[in-house]
Amino acid sequence: MRKNIIYILSIFLFSCSAEVDVSNIPYEPKIVVEGSIENGEYASVFLSLSAPVTGVQDTVSLLQHAIRSAKVTVFDDESSESETLRLVSNRNRIPPYEYRGRTITGKIGKNYTLTIEYDGKIITSTTCIPEPVALDEIWFKRRKENDTLGYIGVSFKNKSTEYYRLATSPYWVSGVFTPCLYGNIDSRKYEAEGQINIELNRGPTVYPQNNFSVFYNISDTIRIQFSTQPKAAYDYWVSYQNEVLNSQNPIFPAFSNLSTNITGGIGLWSGYGSVRHTVILSNIERDY
Repeated sequence: MRKNIIYILSIFLFSCSAEVDVSNIPYEPKIVVEGSIENGEYASVFLSLSAPVTGVQDTVSLLQHAIRSAKVTVFDDESSESETLRLVSNRNRIPPYEYRGRTITGKIGKNYTLTIEYDGKIITSTTCIPEPVALDEIWFKRRKENDTLGYIGVSFKNKSTEYYRLATSPYWVSGVFTPCLYGNIDSRKYEAEGQINIELNRGPTVYPQNNFSVFYNISDTIRIQFSTQPKAAYDYWVSYQNEVLNSQNPIFPAFSNLSTNITGGIGLWSGYGSVRHTVILSNIERDY
């Protein structure tokens, strides 16, 4: 069971109605992109082919949809520097095939263009890395007295004109973060320079988990990723969240397209201005 399988959700989404028989409708696969570049980090891209909702959907079929023979290039638009990403194994993902950079690291305020060449097609997208914003406080509060479950709270000053994103990960999973439910925040809905307090609920992975809970356990050690993101990423993750909440099972969504900023494909290529924290929840508990 992978810890976080977010990008695969996109391969199952295309427009249709739940009340219409789509089994006889011709379907042309699209190239699905989940790509990111953060401040101080190398670019990361996962590629797959989309699949109709009428097809078989399991781990084996997901491996078959993965794209492992594309040419993936990232351009630093300011310096004109470029690099071709290499295909590496990432065991924290399914499928475990990641195109990863090793020379260009993300820098705040810069624009980066992604170009993918595959099967005679060229797919492109451009993004920027916004200025990160620091978290001022992190705490854990139980749902009720003597309960072991509760939520993580964070507080920060609204210093950005962009959009915020919060994600968490168990401490033993390196570099893979699951978006929190309601963890995408529009800065324009809050007072500039005002303090924002958010309660974090754990987001689900693609495959349903036994006894899944949106709450965290006081015995957990959690990594928190707090990012500023451009509007394209905000729109994508909000549409993803809506699919999860509407369907209650993200592998069988509500049959609508996710927002995208990919030309020639679907998915997302986004820069993030991120800060990360590792917290032992029992050490940051607030009194009930």
